[in-house]
Amino acid sequence: MAAMIARIAANSCLTTTVLAALAMPVAASHVPRIGFEVLTHDDETSVAAGTVRFRFNGTIEYPMAENLKEMWEENRLSAQAVELELDSPGGSLTQAKAVIAVLQAIAAEVDLTTIVRQGKVCASACVPVFMQGKTRMGGTASAWMFHGACHRFTNVPNASGTLEYLSLMEAAGLDADFICKLTESGFLEKPGEYWLSGYELIYVHKSNVINHPLDPWQPATPLVPPFDPNIRPR
Repeated sequence: MAAMIARIAANSCLTTTVLAALAMPVAASHVPRIGFEVLTHDDETSVAAGTVRFRFNGTIEYPMAENLKEMWEENRLSAQAVELELDSPGGSLTQAKAVIAVLQAIAAEVDLTTIVRQGKVCASACVPVFMQGKTRMGGTASAWMFHGACHRFTNVPNASGTLEYLSLMEAAGLDADFICKLTESGFLEKPGEYWLSGYELIYVHKSNVINHPLDPWQPATPLVPPFDPNIRPR
């Protein structure tokens, strides 16, 4: 790990520290929509009785951590388990750390499961947030992205921010060989995005990001039209 830190620092080409706010740039081609939805078994039968599901869709930015904390406090007495379902292109590393602090407080009291479903995205700063789950459920057809942490208004990775990003994932159990893959390939040192499917994370790289693959079959409730579709107008 020490050698990896030295290598990142030595090869960083960031030359300015004027912009202090670190951010994980939002993945291209994904339109963010900020929002939490709180679900229980009464709202959706896929949520087990006694479990509360916090479904989040959007960028990781203020006030995500505050909203999550408020929702937890509102459901704390009744919740026996918590699920955090994510669909996020990433966002602020600073806010990701704040969200992680809330999730660690939740995990100290109840079982925490994180979910990224088939066809959904968990990119950049979303990954260390997702990895806070004891059970980490991911679709093999979900999309994941890694890159170096950057100051705002640039895509050039910052050495100290990138190290912090890696450290968050390492502390959550990211596989050491996968860390070496990311660093030795230079994917975190230069502008760009390293995209993988959930399948690749699980079976090719054995990264330990996902520890519970989701079934690729997603059942749906039948929608029955209020008329016979076989009857044609004359």
